[in-house]
Amino acid sequence: MTPSSDSPQKDPAPFLTSKWLWVLIIGLILAGAVLPALLPDKEAPMEVLLLQVNDVYEIAGLNHDSIGGLARIAALKQQLLEKNKNTLLILAGDFISPSVFNSVKKNGTALGGEQMIESMNAANFDLVIFGNHELDFSYTILQQRINASNFQWLASNVYHQVVGDSLAFQKNRTDIPRSWTKKFTDGNGRSVYIGFIGLTIPDNKGDSNYAAYRPTLTVARQLYDSLSKTCDAVIAITHQDEKDDRILAAAIPGLAAILGGHEHDQRVADIGEVPIRKAYANARNACEWKIVFDKKNTRPKVYTSFIQLDTSIPQDAATEKVVGKWMDLAKQYFIGLKYDPDAPVCPLLKDSLDGKDEDVRSRPTNLTRLITNAMLWATRSYHTQIALMNAGSVRVDDVITPPITEYSFLRAMPYRGPIQVADFRGDSLKLLLDLGATLIGDGAFLQYSDNLKKVPPARQWTIDNVPIDDSRFYRVAIADYLIRGLQKKMEFIKPYKRVIDFIPKDSTGTELRFDVVAATIAWYRQTCSAK
Repeated sequence: MTPSSDSPQKDPAPFLTSKWLWVLIIGLILAGAVLPALLPDKEAPMEVLLLQVNDVYEIAGLNHDSIGGLARIAALKQQLLEKNKNTLLILAGDFISPSVFNSVKKNGTALGGEQMIESMNAANFDLVIFGNHELDFSYTILQQRINASNFQWLASNVYHQVVGDSLAFQKNRTDIPRSWTKKFTDGNGRSVYIGFIGLTIPDNKGDSNYAAYRPTLTVARQLYDSLSKTCDAVIAITHQDEKDDRILAAAIPGLAAILGGHEHDQRVADIGEVPIRKAYANARNACEWKIVFDKKNTRPKVYTSFIQLDTSIPQDAATEKVVGKWMDLAKQYFIGLKYDPDAPVCPLLKDSLDGKDEDVRSRPTNLTRLITNAMLWATRSYHTQIALMNAGSVRVDDVITPPITEYSFLRAMPYRGPIQVADFRGDSLKLLLDLGATLIGDGAFLQYSDNLKKVPPARQWTIDNVPIDDSRFYRVAIADYLIRGLQKKMEFIKPYKRVIDFIPKDSTGTELRFDVVAATIAWYRQTCSAK
């Protein structure tokens, strides 16, 4: 039976009624707003974090563990990684030397930076370059340290010098690269590439027979030209003077950033669009770099801030354990030598002691005056008249901040050694003093006790305000390394002196002159108590 036209009909599309039509329209509008947020946005800016430290000689925190230390660096890196997986921890040169550990022995063998590499491995460093002090040790020792490291090395202008050629340094028989490219990806499926170059000042004070350098700017230009073709940014990690960083930035204005080292104080400079940053030595702080890539801009935006590595940052437990092991070994070693590393020397003193290379090797500092005056005092029974020391005897390359402990002086003079006594004829002594005064910036630059002066207008050398007589003999308290003719550029002094009661190296005795560190500590305590 065919239904009549007035029979009730079933609506074939009820969702097209006005009520459902509005529901559909609103739903489509909301979907249009929400779906793009749920889909990857490949146009969104991408951020890479770089955490920079430089010139880190100490594995543990300073000032009674209140600032710095590799365990705090490790914790800070972990904090940044939790915010951004694209985070790298970078050290811009100088870490395996110099250090108080240079004189520490394990099973009769000097550590030679072993403690630093193991601690850096624990802290999960990502990338390092050579500083000039990485070359303090022999090639064999350096190679052992490189092979034991878990992080990437970069060497753009420093090479391994062999007979008739210069080759790349190697890590476990694989060449250390001249440049290094790192790919970073984000959650939106976007990738960027950063190319790194590593430049080192041609100024190693150690065994120079195995290191060769190529011209810094020439190398940098070549590598930048190559990397800039395939990378979204090129960054220079440097260990050189700030003036050379400024020259580099002006020469290659396309660099995204220069992460620097070598100076031990914080440096901030911007040359054109190239930012230059250096952190304080020994990780008193770190520089955080935010490199932001945006498709709207061909050059990444760069933001920097310095983060204090103080007690507000917890210490990474795993790194702290490794550091503690090495600190305990050093402490026991020095206790065996009759030191009390934690003992304060002058609790009332509030002044820092300047042991930075750039100062110690160019002028007297309060630290070098303290040491040379202590040498004179420790040899007073021999009627010494002045004290002389080669600037290279001070190896801390840092400013020692209060509280000053016995460990502070062990850091400053890790090689210790006896104070020798010798007689010099006046003309020979002046020859030595004149040469030493010209060797600014060198380990052979001479430091001397307060009573020795060169006075105008004739620029005469005087002792206790009396001019040195060419034909008279003068009794001198002198650094062991210097008197034995081991100091380069001053080997000539051997025929011109008469040594009194020579003390062989590594000898032991009750006199303070057997150990310059013990003498300095004793002198400092006495002068401090007198004040």
